[in-house]
Amino acid sequence: IREIRRARPDIIILDLLLPVGGGLSVLRMVRADPKTKDIPVVVYTGMEDQEYQQYKDQVRSLGVQAFIEKLQGDDERVIREVQRCLNAAPA
Repeated sequence: IREIRRARPDIIILDLLLPVGGGLSVLRMVRADPKTKDIPVVVYTGMEDQEYQQYKDQVRSLGVQAFIEKLQGDDERVIREVQRCLNAAPA
């Protein structure tokens, strides 16, 4: 979180399976901070179906721009979603 605040990236690609609190807590902190709340977030995760369904609505309610499962193995989709999000983000 400290690095996101410092660097203020154009986009965040976030895995929900992070240690110490997980990606959902990181997403909540990003959205709660006025300095980072408008940064587009793409969730890219290896969660299994049961876990995925549990978090999907929570994550979407926090305003992610895309939710991609690593299980799809489609790197091109990640690139397309990042480009789409960057093109849609306010300048």
